[in-house]
Amino acid sequence: MRLFREVFGLGRTTVQDAETVFRTGAGIAMHLPFDLGHLDRAMEAVRYARSTGRPVAVAVVNVSEWSLERIVEISKRLDSLGVDIIQLPDTLGQATPGRMREVVSAVASSVGGPLWRCTATTTGGLRLPTLWPAWRVAPRGLTAPLWA
Repeated sequence: MRLFREVFGLGRTTVQDAETVFRTGAGIAMHLPFDLGHLDRAMEAVRYARSTGRPVAVAVVNVSEWSLERIVEISKRLDSLGVDIIQLPDTLGQATPGRMREVVSAVASSVGGPLWRCTATTTGGLRLPTLWPAWRVAPRGLTAPLWA
């Protein structure tokens, strides 16, 4: 019995984590560092992960903190590396519905290649209401954990 179409192992954006996940046979999911001062090093790890032939998903963390221009710039870089899924998580739990709509609209109009997904970790029971406007703008993928 197969419960899931795809399974991903989550790691940091390091070659070592990508190799570890690769050995499991899973797709490689990575999250960019919270401090973007090491973004070029992280992109090298993403490039390595793509070279494995496995599906690669990368989360652009803290979308409530970065400017739209910065989020689009990073998403374009990930697209140019051939990433299969770009995730747009509100890892700080501070995004409003309007902010998620802005983020999704900006990425959707700038990056056409990969599937992208939004994830809300907003507290206070607002996960789905925060993501609903984003999904209405461009419904390509949506995830929201149900636990607190």
